[in-house]
Amino acid sequence: MECKSDCGDRHMIAGKRLHLNRHKLRLIDSLVQQKELRDNLYRNVAMDYLLKRDTEENLSQFMADFKKLSTNNRHMGEINTLYEGIKRMQPNKSLPELVLYSAEEKPVALSELSNGKKTVFYFWSGSEMGHFRNINKRIGKLSVQYPDHNFIGINLRTDMARWQSLLETFGLDKSKQYWADDFDRVTHTLIIADPNKSIVAQDGIILDAFANVYRSF
Repeated sequence: MECKSDCGDRHMIAGKRLHLNRHKLRLIDSLVQQKELRDNLYRNVAMDYLLKRDTEENLSQFMADFKKLSTNNRHMGEINTLYEGIKRMQPNKSLPELVLYSAEEKPVALSELSNGKKTVFYFWSGSEMGHFRNINKRIGKLSVQYPDHNFIGINLRTDMARWQSLLETFGLDKSKQYWADDFDRVTHTLIIADPNKSIVAQDGIILDAFANVYRSF
C-alpha cells in the first residue's frame, strides 16, 4: 500500500511507516461507521504499528492521531498498556526490573546479566522444540561471529525441571541460560510478540529492545 506523492500530508518526513498508518486510521474514519467494527479495525492498525520498530517521537504522533479518531475505543486499555510498555523499552532506558533463575535455582536480576559485555537476550520454550533447535543453532553461529557479545537464553513457559533437563540433554552452557517463572509478566514487560525477538543491552541499559536474531546481526 503506497500513498500518492501529492497526498498533502506534511508529516511524510516523519517516517514512511508512520505516514502510511496515519492514512489507515483516516481511511477507517471515513469509510466505517459501525462502532464495533471501527474499534476492531483501529485496534488492528494500532497493534500492527506499535509492535514494529519506530522512534518514540513517531509512536507519540501515531497515538495522538489514534486517540483523536478512535474515541472511547473498547480496546483502549490494551493499546495504552502496550504503548506505555514500548516507551519503557526504548534505547538508553534501563532494563525493567525482572527476576530470572539460574540453573542452580538462584534468583538474578535481568539487568545484572548485561554487565560488562554487550549482551543479547533471546527467548525459547521447551514446548516448541523446532524453534528451540533452530534458535540455538543460530545463536551458536552468532557467538562465533560476535565474540565480543554475550548471548543469554531466557526460557519461557516450561516447567523448571524440564528446563534443567533440556540444558543437560543438549549440553547448553548453564551460565548463559536462565528461566522465567511468570510467562505473562515477562512477555508483557519485554514486549515479546515475535519468537525470534532479541534484546540488546549493556550495563543494564537498553540498546535495542526490538532486535531479531536472524535479521539484526
